[in-house]
Amino acid sequence: MHETTQRTLCRIALVAGIVIPTVLVVNWCIRLNSSAHRERIEEQFRSELGLHAKIANMRRPRGGVTVFEGVELRDVESGNLLLTCGSLRAEQRDDSLVLSATEAVIQRSDVSRLLAALERRLQTHSAQSRPIRVMLGEVRLDSKGEILTLQQIRGEIASSQSGPQATVGFSLTGTDETTGATFRVTRQRSATRPTTIVQLHTGATPLPCSLLTADGNAARTLGAACTFRGMLTVKNEQTHFAGELIEVDLSRLTQHGFPPHRLSGTARMVIESVKLQSGRLDHLGGTVQASSGMIGRELLLAPVRALKMPAGFRVAPPEDEVPYKELALRMTLDAQGLSIWGDCAGSSPGAVLIDDHGPLLWSPCQQPQSASVVLDMLRGDGDESDLPPSSLLEIAKWLPLRPWSGVVPTDSRSPRVGQRPTHRK
Repeated sequence: MHETTQRTLCRIALVAGIVIPTVLVVNWCIRLNSSAHRERIEEQFRSELGLHAKIANMRRPRGGVTVFEGVELRDVESGNLLLTCGSLRAEQRDDSLVLSATEAVIQRSDVSRLLAALERRLQTHSAQSRPIRVMLGEVRLDSKGEILTLQQIRGEIASSQSGPQATVGFSLTGTDETTGATFRVTRQRSATRPTTIVQLHTGATPLPCSLLTADGNAARTLGAACTFRGMLTVKNEQTHFAGELIEVDLSRLTQHGFPPHRLSGTARMVIESVKLQSGRLDHLGGTVQASSGMIGRELLLAPVRALKMPAGFRVAPPEDEVPYKELALRMTLDAQGLSIWGDCAGSSPGAVLIDDHGPLLWSPCQQPQSASVVLDMLRGDGDESDLPPSSLLEIAKWLPLRPWSGVVPTDSRSPRVGQRPTHRK
């Protein structure tokens, strides 16, 4: 073969074997990142996740796998930013879509919006929809610079016997992932009317109370160190919780919930059952245990005056704050009224509050009492330090008062002290 012919054939082979594939790859990359293709991908996000996606870049390392970089997921209706992640990997695996992300960040104030978007996604999920599985190494919940990191997140959106269901398992950094929490949202369609059920089971490891509310109000009210463990269920207008609150800061609780009363110490509250119906308490049962704190004089006298609780002192203490050794009680509050039983271990049966010398307060002689006594106790003794009437009205709306007329009830204010053996030294 002539030398010129050989050169021509080599050039053709070079073009066919190197240049043409390179051009095709470049063209494929251009098409992959073209605005039209990106719009199709964003439409797929909207269809699969019910969210609007903004993507900085994308690549396909192999067939069936796409990696998106610089991802922002926003609410379709409001456009609010819900989640950002450095990269999001989407893989077609059998009959499901598997998503895994890195550097995921959620603003804690947007958690409620994310849950609303999840509920809307479940409403459109059908039995023919393919399951979506999510795997995240960790997610940072950001609240004005305060970071809470969740790890080993495993989630799934799929059909169940009750209806479409989203399940997310997670644990806190530094804890055993085998004892992690489970969050589940179920859209029931078999009922008379469609119902959304939200459940949170903490597992064996307590979770920070800051997770209870998106605005962090729970942590401000109960204390930054407060944690909770148990089961929370929300179904339509009904809310049920059973579990315990650990390391409750009583100073912050009274400061935010019942000013100007004063009570300090750290408490453990075991909630056997709390039921809320349309924002009103239906039933509350549990125990409270605290030790080594101070109680304001007005708060010490309030249950004597309002609940007719026998006192262990014959003369009201002159100090503004009185030290106590132990506070322990069991209680129920429902439409039948309020019942309190003292349970201090270091004293005679029935002691609610004790100091180093003996009981300060005993269980009320009359059980149960109307829930309105809570208002009488919080209202104070008529001086300028009392709880404002507007606050009392808000509490009255929350209490199981049936029927409630919108008027704060009144009660006798005569003290009842020294009417029970005290065994004080």
